[in-house]
Amino acid sequence: MKSIFSFLLIFLVLACSTEKEQMQTIRDLAVRDSIEKLQLPKETIITHKDIVVSEEKINLENLGATYTVTITVASQNSTGEKVLDTHTLTYTKISEGGLSPHDYQLKSFE
Repeated sequence: MKSIFSFLLIFLVLACSTEKEQMQTIRDLAVRDSIEKLQLPKETIITHKDIVVSEEKINLENLGATYTVTITVASQNSTGEKVLDTHTLTYTKISEGGLSPHDYQLKSFE
């Protein structure tokens, strides 16, 4: 009985760890795509608090899952005032792994 409980606990910990790694992969991908699409300098820093990821699962394998990422980019206008622009990126999971940027496809950028 103890071995079954231990196995389930280890499985739960690994599943949570993989989920966190997948969310980090999506965040990194969204930052890269935002910098590219908005033609921002490569040195642009977008912090973790500026990124919100939400997931809509479609089936058990997670293939076809849709991830919506909202990124807030701070900049300054010509008068030096701080301007916050919010952009929404939508990704679809196209491969089972989920830990590589190649497992996701950018569907829209607004």
